[in-house]
Amino acid sequence: MNKRTKIAAIACAALMPAGLAVAMNGSADASSAKHHGWPSSTKMSSAQIAKQASAKEGTHVFTVIEHEVRTADVDTGDPGESPGDFFLFESRLLHPSTGDVVGVDSGKCMLAIRTFVCDATARINGKGKIVVAGAFFHENDGVLPITGGTGAYRDAAGQLFVQDLPNGDTRLTFVLVD
Repeated sequence: MNKRTKIAAIACAALMPAGLAVAMNGSADASSAKHHGWPSSTKMSSAQIAKQASAKEGTHVFTVIEHEVRTADVDTGDPGESPGDFFLFESRLLHPSTGDVVGVDSGKCMLAIRTFVCDATARINGKGKIVVAGAFFHENDGVLPITGGTGAYRDAAGQLFVQDLPNGDTRLTFVLVD
């Protein structure tokens, strides 16, 4: 989701209690309609996140680049943007230096009254899955809790930092704590 579309979505969520409906369909260009991305982005770089996390004993930090493959919009209530509407996404996870595919993810983000509520699962090839779930409260709130996992990540806890990239991809930085 590009910045203009994201702002429109946040504005829509904030204005719903006042009874105003804002539709994003007419405000975004065709390229942004195909790319949802996460509905929020952190302003910290992956280097800043890694530096901050490395100060804490028992943390493991890794970053992947998420390249969206498929999305679907589901309009559940009133026509246009309204609470309960959601979008689904599936993406490839790429190594940030080589571009090699290291996994996939799948998620759902729902428009609540004044937030977006998202849950997703990332599968890291040969290692296991990491589950994240939580709410984004504003445009720069690009952090979700890691709520569990499987395989090497079966006891996973920590945070996922989401950062939009200029090319439409997303940088995902996982900070796992013991």
